[in-house]
Amino acid sequence: GIDRTTAARMKAACYLLNLLHYAAGAAALAMLLRRRTGTSLGEAASAVFVIVVLDMGCVIGLGVLSAAALPEVGGLLQGGLLGLLLLGVVGGFVFLRTQRALGPLESIRGLEVLRAARAIPAGGLAELVGLRILFVASYVGLSAALFRAFDVEIGLVPLAMKVAILLVISALPIAAAGLGTAQLAFVTLFAGSTSDAELLSMSILLSLGLTVARALLGLVFSRELVREVLALQSSMRAASTRSSRDDSRRR
Repeated sequence: GIDRTTAARMKAACYLLNLLHYAAGAAALAMLLRRRTGTSLGEAASAVFVIVVLDMGCVIGLGVLSAAALPEVGGLLQGGLLGLLLLGVVGGFVFLRTQRALGPLESIRGLEVLRAARAIPAGGLAELVGLRILFVASYVGLSAALFRAFDVEIGLVPLAMKVAILLVISALPIAAAGLGTAQLAFVTLFAGSTSDAELLSMSILLSLGLTVARALLGLVFSRELVREVLALQSSMRAASTRSSRDDSRRR
């Protein structure tokens, strides 16, 4: 029910809360979507849930594919990793989108939060998967540029696998925007590539650049979020006033 430009502005505004945590940004996006479309909170959350699942899937897929491409991983294990990834992706969407009755599992598939994943057309789903793959790949490209700027050599495949692990660790609800945990994980994952001091400098620069970019993007489009928060407060005050008047009349 909204055009792509409006959707992009809403997503950009939510980067302010993404600075606190990924889940906070996702919750804000669901709230904005509900307010703009007039849909239920469950249906709005289901649309955001698709994005979250695709993000998780792409990050895990990046890690699995990278691990499978490493020469030290045996051929049988490589095939097993790729097979499990394919089985998980295909099996999950077959489970959600099949027309067959699934007995006791039907109650799980019928959850409102999974509605968008069930209803989205195959073409739209393929487009979303492609966009999220590019989104995750941009982190690999950014990290490669960081290592190049510091004249530190590293292979693309091990870099991709370690970036995938880093993204997962940064999303853990341990610290705001993953700060602190991300630096420790960066130094640990890339230990041996260069000195720990230089790795720490690289990690701080990467985190600082991402934080500033997200903050600026969120501030530019912050009125998308602020307007809806003010409107919500206004409606809550109006409801409270009506409730007080009704109480006075009854008394």
